[in-house]
Amino acid sequence: MNAFATADEGVLKDAMAEHGSALLSFIYRCVPDPAGADDLYQETWIRAYASRGRYDSSRPLRTWLYAIALNAIRTHLRKTRRQAEAETERARTVPSPADAEFSPSEIRAFLDRLPEEQREVFLLREFQGLSYDQIADVTQRPVGTLKSQMFHAVQKLKKIVEPLWTARK
Repeated sequence: MNAFATADEGVLKDAMAEHGSALLSFIYRCVPDPAGADDLYQETWIRAYASRGRYDSSRPLRTWLYAIALNAIRTHLRKTRRQAEAETERARTVPSPADAEFSPSEIRAFLDRLPEEQREVFLLREFQGLSYDQIADVTQRPVGTLKSQMFHAVQKLKKIVEPLWTARK
C-alpha cells in the first residue's frame, strides 16, 4: 500500500500542493467556461480520493491525476456538447490585425479548431510539459500515435496562425 492510497489528510494536501496548480491550469485550457473548470477540478480530486485504492504506485501520481482529469473533461464535454459548440463558434471570430500579439481568447479559438485528440496532446505537451510517455499514460494511446497527433496539430496551427501573424507585421 502506498502513501496516497492510504490518503491521510497530510498526504492528500501534499498532493494537492504539488500537482493542483498545473492540474487546474490544464483543466482551464480544456474547458470553455471557468465555473465548469472549477467544478471539474474539484471532481478530479473527489474521483482521485474515491479511487485511491486503485492507484498504482509504480506509476507517477501526476499522470494518474491527469488521466482522471482528462476523463472528467471528456465526460463534461460530451454532456455539454451543444453548449461547447456554441462557445467554439463564438470564439472563432477572426481577430483584428491591429493587435500585435494574440490574446488568450484568440489562442483558445485557434486550439478549439484542432480535433479533440490533437488538442489534448498539444495542451499536455506544450502547456503542461508532459513527456510523450507521460501523455501515453494519461491518454492510453501509443507514443507513436501521440507524436503523429502532435505533428498534425502543429501543422494545422501553423496554417491557422501564419496568415494572421503575417497580416499583423
